[in-house]
Amino acid sequence: MSLFNNIIPTEVLLAMAEELRPFEQIPLFETTPEYTIDEEFLTSVVVAYKYVTESGNKRGTHSTTDHPAFTALREHLGAKGYIEIQRSWWNGDRVLKRFTLNTYAFEPGDQFSSASAMGNNFSVRQKIQGRNTSQV
Repeated sequence: MSLFNNIIPTEVLLAMAEELRPFEQIPLFETTPEYTIDEEFLTSVVVAYKYVTESGNKRGTHSTTDHPAFTALREHLGAKGYIEIQRSWWNGDRVLKRFTLNTYAFEPGDQFSSASAMGNNFSVRQKIQGRNTSQV
């Protein structure tokens, strides 16, 4: 039996450490996950097609959707539990856990907008911050 500091046997210290082991998983400091996406992906893309009906009439349709890179990020954030994705209406996603995207903080309850709305939001924030720093 070895002694630590000639007072407490090593076996006793190891037994105490085993009892405390579950508490090692509790982080002392919460870190906020940081995500980055290129600004060129903060946009919508047009989805359009044309067709000819059986009677020969020409038809077509078009709509917009988020850029695929933004959609991948959105799905990732949803899978990790950072946002609640609403598929039944546009711009209905809500932030569940704190994270940053392109240095902007998102807090629980915040709206997580579509790609083009997010791009506009970030652009406005940059202009406001630029104005504020130049006036100081």
